[in-house]
Amino acid sequence: MNGRRIWGIALGLLMVGACGGSGGGDESGGSDSDPVETVAESLPEANDAANDAEEFEESVDDLADDLESAQDAVGGGGATFTANGQTWEFPGVLCAFGEDQIGQPGAVFNLSAIGEGLQLYASIDDSGASHSLSLNDIENFDDPSVSLSINGFVAGVVGAPAEFLTLDGKQVTADVLMMDDKTGQPIEVPAQLTATCP
Repeated sequence: MNGRRIWGIALGLLMVGACGGSGGGDESGGSDSDPVETVAESLPEANDAANDAEEFEESVDDLADDLESAQDAVGGGGATFTANGQTWEFPGVLCAFGEDQIGQPGAVFNLSAIGEGLQLYASIDDSGASHSLSLNDIENFDDPSVSLSINGFVAGVVGAPAEFLTLDGKQVTADVLMMDDKTGQPIEVPAQLTATCP
């Protein structure tokens, strides 16, 4: 039922494949590039599996695992997301800035945080839906516990500005109406994001 949503989650996972490049290696001498390279290497697998829903979901699961490993390897930062009186805390985040780190023309900023089966994702680019923000259950595609999203294409429809993410150095914030996609009948949900990149 959620093929488009699954593809959107996969795209979010893939778009942060280059995250962590700005932070350097960790102080213990380890490299934070290996898990990130693993994510990037999974790109063709996800694309090849796109025609088979079950294999595609498995590829998304693998990408999420690799991305969470990269997040743990890079370490630092954090995010708090609140919607409808419920708050989710993410003690670590991955961020990437600019085309060189993100690997996509026009990309300005990407943030991903994974924890307890959920992915928080935010991005800014200079074309189309320039700002996007989502919180998705990436463990249960058929009956997600949460599925909230907003982007520049939809924002005006729900009365939000197309550019709703505020980026100040390594801090990103948002206060925006989001769409609850869980029921298939989108409902506007007020949400707030406060995050700090490593």
